[in-house]
Amino acid sequence: MAPLNKKRIMAAATQYLYILRSDRWRLAEIFFWPSALLIVWGYAGKWAAQNGNTTFSAVVGAAILAEVMVQTALAVSRNMLNELNSDSMLSLFSTPVSISEWAYACIPVSLITSCIVATFSSFIAWLLFGYTLLNTGWAAMPLLLNVACFGIAIGLASTALLIYAGVRVQTLMNIFAWVLVPLAGAYYPLEVLPGWLRRIAHALPLSPLFEILRNPQMPTSRLAYKLTIASAGTGCYLLFSLGVLTYAFGKTLNRGIARLTY
Repeated sequence: MAPLNKKRIMAAATQYLYILRSDRWRLAEIFFWPSALLIVWGYAGKWAAQNGNTTFSAVVGAAILAEVMVQTALAVSRNMLNELNSDSMLSLFSTPVSISEWAYACIPVSLITSCIVATFSSFIAWLLFGYTLLNTGWAAMPLLLNVACFGIAIGLASTALLIYAGVRVQTLMNIFAWVLVPLAGAYYPLEVLPGWLRRIAHALPLSPLFEILRNPQMPTSRLAYKLTIASAGTGCYLLFSLGVLTYAFGKTLNRGIARLTY
């Protein structure tokens, strides 16, 4: 594989940042969905707490992490969707820009998106419910970073599907990340899932992160162990997703990029 060119990566990243800044509908979506989900899950959790359930903080925290993951994943895949919808994908990859450089260019855009979502969601949670992720102590930043990186991995995998099958699967691209939220036990312990779903859930690095939220008094050694497992899993998913994206792009080059727009 050819070495990565930092100037091409920064040029592509700058382009997508300008697009994000000028796309008012996308910006509205970034702010709307975190607010809507926090209101729904926050008040549901508050009602549960008033009836003797102690998982209120875990529900609100899970809603924040879930939105960070989903919006980060969409920040990656929608960059490619924009290229396809504007018929500019062929022009983009007729330049020296490689698919790996394109993927690396999406990372800063996605991390900026995750910072916006995390900050805004945390503000809404504090304003409405007096909750902050800082309640988890020093684990707050590793939690957010792991969720954001896993979102990037899911975004790359969604992009691979989009590149391979074309714009007709964009609906699947939108729900891909959402499917993983309940599967990873965001709002409930994994023990409530059937055995076969539980085995799948344990393979997701999100599961130990949500477990940390549900157990704020977890011993420091076990907390560090859970974060290490989640970080290792997230790294594996990132590498795997990048490999799948590269493979899908190679197949698409052989079959013709033009077919993706219909």
